[in-house]
Amino acid sequence: MRFLLLFCATACFVPLGLGIKCYKCTSDNSDFCGDKFDAKKATVENCPTRNAHETCGYVEFEHNNKLATHRDCGGPYNDCNILLSSLSQTYHINSLTACKFCTGDLCNSATNLQVTGPIIFAVLSTVYMFL
Repeated sequence: MRFLLLFCATACFVPLGLGIKCYKCTSDNSDFCGDKFDAKKATVENCPTRNAHETCGYVEFEHNNKLATHRDCGGPYNDCNILLSSLSQTYHINSLTACKFCTGDLCNSATNLQVTGPIIFAVLSTVYMFL
């Protein structure tokens, strides 16, 4: 039984896959992507796998004097300037309000809670102590 718990605890730190899924939408052309995010209406994108550090991105920016939100694959760089440069090819951006990156499936939603490997490890360690 202890071997099984040790195996499960070790497995928490092994990546489940190289590619991740991210929500993809822009509030400028869809009302469900901004503050009132509706995951059921957003497109789910399978991010291209360039390396094991793929991320999801969340950006808020001012466009035509109104706040817009963009969610998409963030790439491996976690660089707001690169993401902003890409967006500026489509939108006239007045200012950047927020720029965040995350590393889990569908983590760029408004209310996503991620359970990470270290949290699972802590729970399994506690259970192990009482066996």
